[in-house]
Amino acid sequence: MKKILYLFLLTILCYSCSDKTDGYIVFETNESSCWNIQGQVERSEKEIVLKGNKSKAITTTSYRDFILEFECKTSPDAIGGVVFHSNGYDSQKRGYEVLINNNQESEEWRKTGSLSAIRNYGKCLSENDTWVKMRIEVEGSNIKVHVGDYWVVDYSQPKNPYRQNEYKGRLLSKGVFVFANYSEAPIAFRNIKVKPLDAIPFNKTDAINEDNDEFIRLHQKNFPLFDTNIQLVDSLTPDSMDSLTRKYGITYGVVALCGTNSAISTDKQVDEWFDRVGNHLFLLGMKAEGSGWQNLFSQKSVDRFDYVLTDALTWTESVGQTNIVSNLNFLTEEIITACVENQVAIEINCQDKIPNIQSILLAKESGVHFSFAMNNKVMMNRGEDNQLDYPTEVIKSCELEAKDIYIPLAKINR
Repeated sequence: MKKILYLFLLTILCYSCSDKTDGYIVFETNESSCWNIQGQVERSEKEIVLKGNKSKAITTTSYRDFILEFECKTSPDAIGGVVFHSNGYDSQKRGYEVLINNNQESEEWRKTGSLSAIRNYGKCLSENDTWVKMRIEVEGSNIKVHVGDYWVVDYSQPKNPYRQNEYKGRLLSKGVFVFANYSEAPIAFRNIKVKPLDAIPFNKTDAINEDNDEFIRLHQKNFPLFDTNIQLVDSLTPDSMDSLTRKYGITYGVVALCGTNSAISTDKQVDEWFDRVGNHLFLLGMKAEGSGWQNLFSQKSVDRFDYVLTDALTWTESVGQTNIVSNLNFLTEEIITACVENQVAIEINCQDKIPNIQSILLAKESGVHFSFAMNNKVMMNRGEDNQLDYPTEVIKSCELEAKDIYIPLAKINR
């Protein structure tokens, strides 16, 4: 009898804080039975506001397979997260976390939509002080994350997932949702709803084997995985680049070839290029070719790009706004000094394996930042098996850390 009464009360509790619409259960933000609250949290009929560091709103119901939808609005400097399959008490140690960070600063380079420590993502897709819709889907062993109209993450947990000790509880199971704030700046949530799905067996066949996967190891060190020198040719289409981002968690930078004898040589052609490729997951870079490139484009056109990349053949004293220099076979003290003084990053090239490790060590000691380039030929030869062999070797041998990497900052309003 007591068991029946308990189940009856639990049913009343669930329905008192939710309305079912098209299979979705709505979490009423001002309904106390829906939430366990920690820290400074304000609730109203329309939204929940996490007002300070360590403030949390934790659902009272658990889910395994689901579609979770909500809107969030961040204040400047706010950083937070949404944890699922959590036990609700120590949300960092059990379950997966989707980060919320719409700040342009590079100190916390992982942006909104990152599946924290599993598939980190480095491009801002939304702004502070603006409501953005988000969706998290878990079905079997697969996790998908959407930010606005962008599908950011497509991760399948393998049979033997690699997890460092800090993340050993970051596994699929069942649990509550935790909406958390890790800053002193407020984060607001509204229109929170979940659609429970029938639990399906874990399907490991489409998962990447993580036994020897360097990417997942770098993700769990929160090492910035950026590839800033990709050209869209042949099978490398905008959609295929988005797919690679979702699969591997690499933040790619696609470059436009700009110069006198290049595909793009006018402001109008810059505008046309952005019209074609502007609404994707990758960063947008200008690859400046030829010594006179800076005379071809207005400042407005150059400023539309997230960064400017050029190589050693075009890098002159008047090069201007270069962020990255590539194809440096060796590094002299003069080149290293010039890069440091002008805040220019040096590219580590996967195909040509340049610069060599000794040069990189010398540049690192001087405070140079680095970027990575897969090279189109390597990517096309390997298809989606795009391991960054040489950069991975460099990271280990030179003990590179996140602070050594150049982080391009995406421009929301171009």
